[in-house]
Amino acid sequence: MKMRKIDEQALLEYLQMLKEEKSIEFKSSFDWHEVNSRKIKEEVIKAIIAMSNIPNGGVIILGIKEDNRSKRKLTDGITLSQIDWIEKNFEQIESDVHTYCSEYPKFEFVYGETDKLPSNKLTAFVLIFVKEFSIRPVICKTTGKEVDDKGKKILLEGDLYTRSYSGGWSSKKAATRELE
Repeated sequence: MKMRKIDEQALLEYLQMLKEEKSIEFKSSFDWHEVNSRKIKEEVIKAIIAMSNIPNGGVIILGIKEDNRSKRKLTDGITLSQIDWIEKNFEQIESDVHTYCSEYPKFEFVYGETDKLPSNKLTAFVLIFVKEFSIRPVICKTTGKEVDDKGKKILLEGDLYTRSYSGGWSSKKAATRELE
């Protein structure tokens, strides 16, 4: 799959927000296929599920991490080799996401570059555009292996994930039969 490139101005509009909201989430760059990236990979999958369950879907931007001390968002970007791996392995990523989903969410990876950040160096980002579900909400169908900072599983079978207006998580136990 050839990844589409986003216009620099559109990318800058997303980056200027630097605040998570209901339909926007930031994640640091990571290598999807590496074992030491399983936690962030499960967080991204949870975000894909949650954004597919909100009106108009949302976007996850890879390449932005939070400074734990200042709580500021840092635009560290993503490497060209990470972009290349995503582009060449989209089917694997899609399969990994579908492993956890009762319905298959629709999502697309795009990338963008800019040199108009405080660092003045060319920095790349990957955006995951997630579409709203079309027939019924997406429920997590498999419990993941990783835990969050509070010791709870990131992905839990039977949970329906959504996002609040402030960008926080919300989940509810739901079975497919209840949704029908």
